[in-house]
Amino acid sequence: MDNKTELKNEIKAIAYQNMEKCVADDLTAMLDDFQTLCEGNKDIKYLGIPNISFSLTKESDDRESEFSLQRIARGFDDSETWSLTDTISNFIIPRLKIFREINPSTPCGMTSQEWDNKIDKMIRAFELTVKDKGSRNWSESEDKEVDEGLDLFREWFMALWW
Repeated sequence: MDNKTELKNEIKAIAYQNMEKCVADDLTAMLDDFQTLCEGNKDIKYLGIPNISFSLTKESDDRESEFSLQRIARGFDDSETWSLTDTISNFIIPRLKIFREINPSTPCGMTSQEWDNKIDKMIRAFELTVKDKGSRNWSESEDKEVDEGLDLFREWFMALWW
């Protein structure tokens, strides 16, 4: 058994032990144990825990202990589903920007400038989607930009690789 697998098993054991007896005071101890396991392993990717950076709760939220257990058990908490539009948009924006920057190729028959323009429109659509905390208070031109960018995302989704 490798170190990564052992660490994952230890994390699971701590999570399950604490889920059985979970009250607010137990959560602090569990998180301390989890933090101890993580010391020296700052990159969460190598802990085998999915990306948890889209949680919408604050530390003071009464449900935070429940959400914390959800993040440990499944890698995300229920708050990420409150607005999947925002969660997905916030996930894709930085990735599309980096993709545009480092992608060395274009779809067949398209120039680099044409491809970059399409990606820019996709990025703009997602940025508008989360503008003003997802209020969707767009001008008529912004509404058209969102439609065009999301249509391009759908159309070119399978070309977003290199």
